[in-house]
Amino acid sequence: MSNLKQAQPAQPFFSMLSSNWSEVWPDLWIELQESFGEMDFFSELFYFQESRYYDKELGSPVYRRIFTSKKLVDPSELADIKLLADDLEKKYARPSGDRRFNLDPGLIFLQRLILATGKNAPHRVYLQSGVWADLTLMYKNGQWEELPWTYPDYGANYLQTMLSGIRENYRIKLKS
Repeated sequence: MSNLKQAQPAQPFFSMLSSNWSEVWPDLWIELQESFGEMDFFSELFYFQESRYYDKELGSPVYRRIFTSKKLVDPSELADIKLLADDLEKKYARPSGDRRFNLDPGLIFLQRLILATGKNAPHRVYLQSGVWADLTLMYKNGQWEELPWTYPDYGANYLQTMLSGIRENYRIKLKS
């Protein structure tokens, strides 16, 4: 018989890609905090160099920003967080329907990083309402470990260094 235990709260984080930061950011920042609470980490903009996948829809060049909410959440909230993020993408979309930004939420745990996605794949687990959980990175022996399906940008040293800092802040939050 299993000894079932409630999961520890997780650290919500967001990766946002856009080529039009000045066009959407000030108003969106207010809405993000209304939806997800006060943010406690906020990266500078950095060039998204690993792929041209988003250029056609978002424009070029694409820059990324990573941010995290101060409040930890129950991991079961991931699908709802993804649905809110998708609603924001639609709200700010161009009249053509093209997005002005791509907002990807995820959760950081001490042992892993999970992204929320609307796309099924063999390694993803269905949550609800069309949302899947993607095990993107594992944390082992003091470092992030890529998996065969890890997106190239999440395998980059600069992003993993940032994620390690977020993880450390999360570890401190769990203790307090």
